[in-house]
Amino acid sequence: MKHVTFYMVRHGETRFNISGRMQGTCDSPLTEKGIADGEAASIALREIPFTRAYTSTSERARDTARLICKRHNVVLHESKGLKEFDFGSLDGEIAADHVDEIKQRKIDDSFHEIGGESTAMVNQRIDHTFERILNECRDGDIVLIVSHGMYILNVLEHL
Repeated sequence: MKHVTFYMVRHGETRFNISGRMQGTCDSPLTEKGIADGEAASIALREIPFTRAYTSTSERARDTARLICKRHNVVLHESKGLKEFDFGSLDGEIAADHVDEIKQRKIDDSFHEIGGESTAMVNQRIDHTFERILNECRDGDIVLIVSHGMYILNVLEHL
């Protein structure tokens, strides 16, 4: 069995983060603080000898990953499988305007009913994505993954 070490990093702060908007598959750019977050992550991880790097295809994750990877001699691979949880029609909405609905949809695992994903759908995507990444890895690889908050929580709960 291969031994592979993963470092998972959430993207930096975005415009949607500061405006309190739901940010799943929709995207918004990094703020100045978000760029500084990426730089800080790059500095914090500068001694880690990454052999592989993967990022979500979302702009916010790609930009964060590029900031981290500029200190490493590693090719950055993009993967749709690392994208954020899809909140369906709530994507882009101001979260404070939908608190009760969001809370109930989390409890009922029912974002798929409004065009988003269920936990099972995300878990299937996690399985497929990590299987592919592991197949590309060699024993001893150290892998950077830049993704999203809910996605990373789902990875931790699922795996």
